[in-house]
Amino acid sequence: DDSGFLQHNPKARDYDKDPIILKNYEYLYQKLLMVFSLFIGGVFAIIVNFDWKASGAVDYSVKDSIYMILFLSFLSLFIILPELIDYKKERPTIRLKNNQIEFYEKDKIAYVEQCENLQHNMDWSFFIGNFKGKRGLLYMFMAVLLCLVFMTIDLVVARWFLSFALFQFVGNILVKFIFCLVLGKSGDRRFSLFPALRVGEPHYGHIGLFACSRYYLIPIFRNSIYFELKEYFLARHNININDVDKIYF
Repeated sequence: DDSGFLQHNPKARDYDKDPIILKNYEYLYQKLLMVFSLFIGGVFAIIVNFDWKASGAVDYSVKDSIYMILFLSFLSLFIILPELIDYKKERPTIRLKNNQIEFYEKDKIAYVEQCENLQHNMDWSFFIGNFKGKRGLLYMFMAVLLCLVFMTIDLVVARWFLSFALFQFVGNILVKFIFCLVLGKSGDRRFSLFPALRVGEPHYGHIGLFACSRYYLIPIFRNSIYFELKEYFLARHNININDVDKIYF
């Protein structure tokens, strides 16, 4: 009971009257993390494994390299700009209240996550999605099995696959670092391999190419926000987000 809680803790913050309000980068973060991880993985797998000398590409000039960089930059903007435009239009925010977390779009409630089973719905994810428990083990098993299959087919194919996986991992970290630089402030940046806190079950938004879930993640790239959320979850739900599971797959 909130009234009882506040009576016993008169100095406690009433989050219904004074909620934590955050800009919601959930969808933008997931989309760019997915697209650029695949993009960087694919590009660098080609650079490392392609036989440039045999193809004659080793004779490409600096001018050709500049054209390639410009093309990749244009492609990156082509991916980023629609997401930035959507973000500006929707103005998504998150409001954390006493017993619920509200997701807003265009200043209207889009979804409400009740905090009844919050302790069982929280984790820090390295990748996007929810690959916890048996599902995570299944994905790991499938990845190892796929690698073994490639190795039995052809070592060259296996090398392509492994280099793609490695550079996709590097791309994942790079995207998080860029988010940290852009969204963080000087002296208040928080870089982590696990920057997004899951607070509920995923719900799919509009379906399309590289569709991502919504209304379940809180990306955190500032220490001030991290400590404010830590205080909230500890005071209201007796959950220390430092102790929440980290999900690698």
